[in-house]
Amino acid sequence: MLYSMWAKRLGHTNFGVTDDFFDVGGTSLVAIDILAELSKEYEIDVEQFFENNTIEFVAKHLKPNANSMHNKIKGIVTYCEKPQKSPEEMVLYNQKINSELTNSDIAVSQKYENILLLGATGFLGSYLLHTLLKNTSSKVFVIVRAKDNDSAFERVVKAQQYYFGSRAIKKNTDRLVCLAGDLTVENFGLAQEVYNTLLKTVDAVLNSAATVKHIGKSELFDKTNAGIVREIILFSKGGKRKAIHHISSIGIVYGEQPDNNRTVFTEYDFNVGQQLKNNYLLSKYHAEELLYEARKEGVETNIYRLSGVMFDSKKGKFQKNISESSAYVFMKSFYELRIWPKDFHMMVDISNVDKIGEAVVKLMMFSSLQNQVYHVINPYIIDMTDIMKWVGINGDKFKKMSAEEICSYYSENKDNQAICDLFKQLVFNCEILEPILKNHYNIEQKKTTECLERLGFRWSKPTKLSFAKAALYAGSVGFYKAIK
Repeated sequence: MLYSMWAKRLGHTNFGVTDDFFDVGGTSLVAIDILAELSKEYEIDVEQFFENNTIEFVAKHLKPNANSMHNKIKGIVTYCEKPQKSPEEMVLYNQKINSELTNSDIAVSQKYENILLLGATGFLGSYLLHTLLKNTSSKVFVIVRAKDNDSAFERVVKAQQYYFGSRAIKKNTDRLVCLAGDLTVENFGLAQEVYNTLLKTVDAVLNSAATVKHIGKSELFDKTNAGIVREIILFSKGGKRKAIHHISSIGIVYGEQPDNNRTVFTEYDFNVGQQLKNNYLLSKYHAEELLYEARKEGVETNIYRLSGVMFDSKKGKFQKNISESSAYVFMKSFYELRIWPKDFHMMVDISNVDKIGEAVVKLMMFSSLQNQVYHVINPYIIDMTDIMKWVGINGDKFKKMSAEEICSYYSENKDNQAICDLFKQLVFNCEILEPILKNHYNIEQKKTTECLERLGFRWSKPTKLSFAKAALYAGSVGFYKAIK
């Protein structure tokens, strides 16, 4: 069965039972097709499949389970309410904030003149670059994959123009240096002379480079999400001493959480006993671990944990690779299915990419605090059901269903390819939502919010208008099928 399934989807039979699926032409998209097919009759661990994907291994670990797909669906439509915050934990948290911030003016003038920005062509990276060029006088060096420096510059310009228009970067080109390289190899793939110049010139590194998709082999995530941090730490120790500013994820706590007595997770927390399974989240955790170790060697490291990067608050524009965003795929799937989980009152923050970029640059460039962890998260949370109403999931064109009813709806439409494809996207592209939904810690960001307010930054409450803009933009680029 497995061999014929592989052959059908790969389009050839040039493989054996011990060959790695990805070594013989497999891709993540094809892998998801196979996982969806197997899940109709068998229980299969998605992370395990990506880690050990030979026919021999998979065959040994398949467990017959006709409810496997139902269980996966339930896992991403069932929201667990969080416990009340422990008064004792909150008192301790507030004491730490007061001790650190009371009677101190954290605002300073611009700290860095030469910044190395990594990940400058990504969604957040593009906004960080735009903000650095707009709101500071710093010279910004970026390293991107390209055949030469001119091509690197073209890549950066195209990204800037995509998000900010045709005139986005022309006025600031004298403060921007684009270098062709590879962040995952020694010396960032730069010639020794160029690398040595950066060692002597750069004051700080701002790292937003990462593999952000949520499924794949651990070695892929380690090479990028943790491996790049290893190179940054080495770089920070050479020549002029450099501060590291690293974009991380609040997802580092989204694993099995055996400490049932804990109710909050703050900027002062890291390892609280969480047991991470997802390879993406593990790599982000390991990256932070490396930075904490580097502090012991005298390297200044600052970590900015995000919960998600949403659309531009003013334009509604979202990332190019929107299909890799679990939040968008989740909403898109239900939007096109014309159903919505009943009683799915998940409270979420809407942290827009432009506001995140502004907040990170404020904290990095104009705060006197060192060796910090920040939760760059909009404190104004909103019910996800309300969001879906704002974008059109309301009224008689959409049906609210319980988790059981959604599973029944899937079973009743197994012969409808369009509906099956939407459920496939929902289950396998949004699998990371299950540990998020099971998270029972209240994520705190009071310290970060207070620091930002002292620096003149305030978050905005999400509005129906901003979501309307996002929905219009999504429709204009064909991200979802319009309601008929």
